[in-house]
Amino acid sequence: MAKLPRSVKRAMNSERRGVVAFDFDGVIGDTAYECYVQTMKAWADVGGKTKPSAQVEKQFMQARPLITKRDHFFTVMRMIEENPRINFNNLTQGQMNAGFRADATKAKQFDEIYQRHREEMIKNDNARWNRLNRSFPKIAEFIKKVRRGNDIYIASTKTRGSILELLKRYKIDIPASRVLASEDAKDKAQMLKIISERSGKPLNRIMLVEDAIEQVKVARGTGVKAVLYRRGYSTTAQKKEAKRMGVPIVDFTKKFDSRRVNRMVRN
Repeated sequence: MAKLPRSVKRAMNSERRGVVAFDFDGVIGDTAYECYVQTMKAWADVGGKTKPSAQVEKQFMQARPLITKRDHFFTVMRMIEENPRINFNNLTQGQMNAGFRADATKAKQFDEIYQRHREEMIKNDNARWNRLNRSFPKIAEFIKKVRRGNDIYIASTKTRGSILELLKRYKIDIPASRVLASEDAKDKAQMLKIISERSGKPLNRIMLVEDAIEQVKVARGTGVKAVLYRRGYSTTAQKKEAKRMGVPIVDFTKKFDSRRVNRMVRN
């Protein structure tokens, strides 16, 4: 049997490749503490009375798995200020979503102030900003393995500049054109559609790696496959919900999970 020309082999390999898109916060970067620091600064600027403390930090971390956008931090602080003993472990996603909707207008102003504080820290105290944003274990190695059979994208509501800077620090090489950020879209579904257009792959050949079960639901609603990251910002209840939905839960420290993701994209 005659050998296939290299150009044909390349075309066949390209056709077989899929896309794996990663959320950033809670999947690639462990950014929760930086979010807490910037939130406390912005909260003071909008007239909030609650001061940083061990208790407030604990409550903020409890609420983090219930948050999908930066402006949601406003609602978390408003609820803490109204009820200093609040335990977010006892609240449902539906209750939080109602608060997010009620606070939408005020939260937009808060988000602008929050982002200004982040940009000031990146510019004026970059070493501290980097210390506040660690990567999750083995993420660079995991992406390297998954890249062998797929194109890698980022789909995050974080700003492009901060994503690219942290990717550089984590030694993860992803072109800026494959980073979908807050400048591109506010909605994860829209980001996934843009990724489909840019990659030339249909939505069902795209896999999203997420830590938020709500965003997993959004992705599946578009036809995109999705997995939940075990170590990300998700509660035990959310992981149980993922299992009920048949959503695989992956851990970057497990060798077999990269092969598992590659198989799911191809099938």
